[in-house]
Amino acid sequence: MKRNPYFTLKELSRQPYLLPFGQSIASHDRGLRMNETGVFLWEQLETPKTSEELIALCAEHYGAEEEDMPQLTQDLTAFLDELVKSGAVLPEKDIWDFHAPASQTLKIAGITLCLEGPAHIYSEKFLPFAFETDGAPDMTISAFAGICPYQNPGELILRNNMMSVLDCGDYFEVQLHANEQVKECILKKDGAHACIYYRLPEGDVLKEELFHCVREAFLYLAGLRGMVAIHSTSILYEGKAWLFSGHSGMGKSTHARLWAESFGTPLLNGDLNLLGMENGVPVIHGIPWCGTSEISDTATHPLGGITLLARAPSNFTTELSRDQRILLVDQRLISHSWTLELFEKNLDTVTKIASSILICKLHCTKDPEAAHVMKERIDRFLKG
Repeated sequence: MKRNPYFTLKELSRQPYLLPFGQSIASHDRGLRMNETGVFLWEQLETPKTSEELIALCAEHYGAEEEDMPQLTQDLTAFLDELVKSGAVLPEKDIWDFHAPASQTLKIAGITLCLEGPAHIYSEKFLPFAFETDGAPDMTISAFAGICPYQNPGELILRNNMMSVLDCGDYFEVQLHANEQVKECILKKDGAHACIYYRLPEGDVLKEELFHCVREAFLYLAGLRGMVAIHSTSILYEGKAWLFSGHSGMGKSTHARLWAESFGTPLLNGDLNLLGMENGVPVIHGIPWCGTSEISDTATHPLGGITLLARAPSNFTTELSRDQRILLVDQRLISHSWTLELFEKNLDTVTKIASSILICKLHCTKDPEAAHVMKERIDRFLKG
């Protein structure tokens, strides 16, 4: 066990308290009123010690007899557990040793995820990806009610209105500012384990926030495996997936609907697509995350192309140079580029994909003619 560096021992009107500051205040940790034994234990934790060592030091300090040890051990163990739950003391177990009961195993884009925690807190949107296996998962995601007990003062590497990401050595700490209940995710850098901490009560808000937090962990591992996610809609045409991407409000869903109405093409995903390479061929993988469209697919399809949408008074396509194709697609990614290594992996994946698919810009209206103009361009590409 060791002290949380964001707690300090102070006296308030001669009464000792362990009080949070800095990150512990941001994490809503509470202060603790201490007695003489609590102060003694805190002082001993100036250097890390096991619970057995702390109990032995207390026994020596208070001159406990052998017959006193069972009760002393029980009382001190309960008190130390309370210190850990409050966040003031960090447990002696490694963070990755903690597990919740397994709920279900998923297979998404060839990656197996073991979800741990109460089954009812996970979204039903995962059910089409349920997978039975006796093997070890690629990633374990553990969900715990409470506050993350680990407060490692890491290096802030990203901050926006949605999240902050801290580099804490062998893991990232992701703080989710916009959420009501899912506030922290601890993500091991090799992608093998993620621990998500949530606030009660359990209900629909928690289920939705947890659904999207699992996405963040999954996309991290997918990035390590050479896959990237792009904000886009996708349709199936001539046995291949075709993506329409653009800034919010640019008409991605409208254009996919025009294709469905004009040519009967099915919609694969209404908001987000995961791209990768299989045997040298660009593909998209079915994923459960699809925005408000509620339309997603479980299958993997060859990727035909990516259309970048731009509003215009008429409908026409323009060609892009190779560097523009790579740059514009890379700018539409929502994959994590928290570090130079992650950024370079994403860019390398986009470069490989861009070399063998159609990437062009469609200047368009919201009229059905826009779908016809784009179809003509795709048909020319397919004919070679």
